Amino acid sequence: MDDDSDEFQALCIAIGLTVFNWAQVEQALDVFAAIAFHECGGDGLGEDIPRSLTRKVAFLRKCLNRLPKLSGFKKEGLSLLSKISEGSRSRHNLVHSVAMNISPQGGSYRLVKFDYERARHTVNNIDFSLSDFPALAKETTDLATESLNLVCRVGFHLGVLEGSPERPHAKKRH
Repeated sequence: MDDDSDEFQALCIAIGLTVFNWAQVEQALDVFAAIAFHECGGDGLGEDIPRSLTRKVAFLRKCLNRLPKLSGFKKEGLSLLSKISEGSRSRHNLVHSVAMNISPQGGSYRLVKFDYERARHTVNNIDFSLSDFPALAKETTDLATESLNLVCRVGFHLGVLEGSPERPHAKKRH
């Protein structure tokens, strides 16, 4: 393979690992929101179970701040939600952009993203350097690990998950 092909594969791996890790984060937030809603009193906060990332983060912040059953996880949970919010923009830009070239120019790929704004649409150019990938990979892998770890500990603490931290599963209801 030539260098351009290897670099393009590296870009594809960067995007793929970001998507893979972020799916782990979102799944953990889905489970956490379901536990907070059904097991901790979150259904009394006047909201439906959230689906979008922004609404999940806002709902879980409200739950961590207001629900006594989650008080032992408040500091860690709020910190994690802040990290997820901060990391979501990079992930969103990388995943929802289009590469304008299959060969890097000056060590970076030019990505273009069409954004919808209230009054008009905009086109944003994003430069993604493969040298940025190790930090992005670490960030998204750490967020995935922290998210899954927290939701498992919450689930085990509340008795809604059983098994082991390596192989948790929902507790059967009778």
